[in-house]
Amino acid sequence: MDTKKVNRKTIEALIKAGAFDSLEPNRAKLMHNLPSVLSISNQTKFSILFKQVSLLSLDKTFNLEEVPPWDLDETLNFEKSALGFYLTDHPMRRFRKWINIFSSYYVEKIKEIEEGTKIIVAGVISEIKVKNTRNGEKMAIIKIEDEKSSLKALVFPDLYNQYIHLLKEGAMLWFKGEVDKEEENKVLLIEDLAELKDLKFFKDGKLNVLFSSENFKEEKLEYFKNFLIKEENLESGLPIQLYLKYPDYLVCFEINGYKIDPSYEHLSLLLDTFEEIHLKVIFS
Repeated sequence: MDTKKVNRKTIEALIKAGAFDSLEPNRAKLMHNLPSVLSISNQTKFSILFKQVSLLSLDKTFNLEEVPPWDLDETLNFEKSALGFYLTDHPMRRFRKWINIFSSYYVEKIKEIEEGTKIIVAGVISEIKVKNTRNGEKMAIIKIEDEKSSLKALVFPDLYNQYIHLLKEGAMLWFKGEVDKEEENKVLLIEDLAELKDLKFFKDGKLNVLFSSENFKEEKLEYFKNFLIKEENLESGLPIQLYLKYPDYLVCFEINGYKIDPSYEHLSLLLDTFEEIHLKVIFS
């Protein structure tokens, strides 16, 4: 390998982008062993140059040292740094179920809604630029991205200082803010943000639960009650609005005196138990 034409930095970028996956799918293994491979390559070139080794002696197998593969987040972040976009997957895809339940809109839909609308959206920070305001305070201009689209957003000084530890490229967050317009494009003026595991924005919301009437039996409703907790025993739970969907109409049930734990673990169990159920958090 001629390292004058293809240097180490170029090879590292190719590994991160998956260019050698057909030879070795464990990119971490290739990256870990790259210094040794380059060292052997340089030694071999030197030996051939000074006729210290025959070509036959070069026919040897080099065993790469085994290392654990990168996790999905590492793999995707390396792809993004090498290519400028995610290739293997999108980091937000695994959260699609929860975005459908908790988020107001997908990013692409924000471009269609009116200015002044308050929303909650989930996304990954794909770009971040820090600049100084006229008062010399720092603020951030970020790009929020999900699987389908991206959106410019502004983080003003007070919020920037509060959440500087979260405002990193690759961070997957909830963003709460107001839709504004900048020339012909929509922009989000961020008022608050949180990690995806933090459901603080939804503590004042309500969980709409929709059952299909098809094959629905009363015992299912009784079993559903096992997932509810009396209000006095669950300080941070969400009130429930239950709907039963018929072909031409909906029947609404008020469930007074009970709430539901809105944690991912609890709702996952609920979704696994009732395959036909649909959940949506309506927040205030």
